[in-house]
Amino acid sequence: MQLDNIKKELPVWLKRIWVYFKIFAGIAIFAFILWKIPFTHTLWTNNAYTQYNATELSNMGFFDNERYLLSALVQSLAATIALVITLSLVAVQLAAQSYSARVIDVYKRNPDMWILLCIYIITIFYGLGLIKVVELGIAGINMEGAIFVAYFIGFFAFVCLVPYMLKTLDLLKPSTVIELLAVEITKENILDSLEDYDEIAENDPIQPIVDMINAALVRNDYETVKNGLVRIKNSANQIIENESFDQKEEEIFSNHLIEHVERLGKTAIKNGNERSTISSIKVIEEIGMKAADKNLEWTTWRTISTLHIFARDAAPKDFGFATRDIIYSVERIGTQSIRQKLESVPPECVNALETLGIEQAKRKMDWDIGTTANVIMKIGYEDRRVLDVCLRALTKIGLEAADFQLEDALISISDKLKQLGTEIESNDNQHVTMNAAIALGKIGIKTAHKDLYYSTFGIISDINNIGTVAAKKGEKLATRTSIRVLKNLKGNCNYNEMTRVIDNYIEELLEISTKMGWDMSSIIEELAK
Repeated sequence: MQLDNIKKELPVWLKRIWVYFKIFAGIAIFAFILWKIPFTHTLWTNNAYTQYNATELSNMGFFDNERYLLSALVQSLAATIALVITLSLVAVQLAAQSYSARVIDVYKRNPDMWILLCIYIITIFYGLGLIKVVELGIAGINMEGAIFVAYFIGFFAFVCLVPYMLKTLDLLKPSTVIELLAVEITKENILDSLEDYDEIAENDPIQPIVDMINAALVRNDYETVKNGLVRIKNSANQIIENESFDQKEEEIFSNHLIEHVERLGKTAIKNGNERSTISSIKVIEEIGMKAADKNLEWTTWRTISTLHIFARDAAPKDFGFATRDIIYSVERIGTQSIRQKLESVPPECVNALETLGIEQAKRKMDWDIGTTANVIMKIGYEDRRVLDVCLRALTKIGLEAADFQLEDALISISDKLKQLGTEIESNDNQHVTMNAAIALGKIGIKTAHKDLYYSTFGIISDINNIGTVAAKKGEKLATRTSIRVLKNLKGNCNYNEMTRVIDNYIEELLEISTKMGWDMSSIIEELAK
């Protein structure tokens, strides 16, 4: 693992070394040009070195000026690097307090600080060494050239502060820190961090980004929240795209990853932050879509489970846009999972929509209920195995809508149940048609008790349509069920015109049944009671 980290960090070091090398080369070329210009060359060249020996120059006090200048340079460099390091450590401390203690690792891995420190150490010790030998007159040393080099590398050291400060300021940006932290989000790092429970907080590569997002949620810093979530999503999708999982690894990986996003989304909901909630929903959706594409059933199911939780928590907050995003996210993931034949996902999609629809009814989000019902129907049409789950969901939402007297929602729910009862090809026991009629009957009784006149009338008509279509298709059990449902509904109606309409519908259904040659004597006896 350490070797892998070195391999990942090596290109970063090479890139930064190359930056400083280009600065060095540029200054060196400029200095060489200056050295070759006669005027500047004369300023630096001192003939006293050739006219007098070292003892004579020392007695003349010739070296004092060079020693003083070199000493000033060394002291300036030492003071500068001390100040830079101090301010850098303060910046690290502030970043750690604002973001996460793990940010310290980002600064430790920053090559600029170590490169700059090496440059200053080399320059300072070169200057100190030159001060020591400046009056010794060592053979072979061009002293004025050596002093020129000292000032050259001293100038280079000061210029290096510019890219270092730019890099440090960039590291203070949350987006840059998130980007660097996200590099550590790999399948191996996540699984390794979960091997020892006591070390999760220390080794979890996702946790520092989560800490930054949580801090941003407190400050209502939406940009940092979005950047953090998107970077987690990108890393997750990259892992899903490129890595292979066995079942156990998939469960561990997806649970750990999605739990982080789930907690962030719940925190955003709790704080009333709809924009951050929407970002969490979008991240979960994209992870779910990628997992469905790769046939990772558990991960896909886990994303729907998280959207289910968001649906439960977001609707009571009157998050209109967020709840609609949940609906469409569930639809997209559900549709993709059906195409990929992920059997456990579609039922959970319907369960999530059921929860959302019930919460929408409690908040009287009338028109949104219609959207939820449409998506439930779409999933039912795509995967006939979940039709019973869809019927149950529509029934519960319809009953809740009746409790809160939501006429528009009831019309939409009633219409969807009628479609299920008339358009879906039933199997041998005709259970879909029968259950649709029974569901309408339950809702109709509730609307009748609530004196919802038009909704009740519409439900009565829809039940009759189901029975009529069932009779024409030769579905005897479904026709008998429709008649019984109409009879029960009649007993709960308070309006004479409704009871007369029900009687007419029952007579029409019995007439069609007689033409079909069915024995309806038992039903007639029930009606007579």
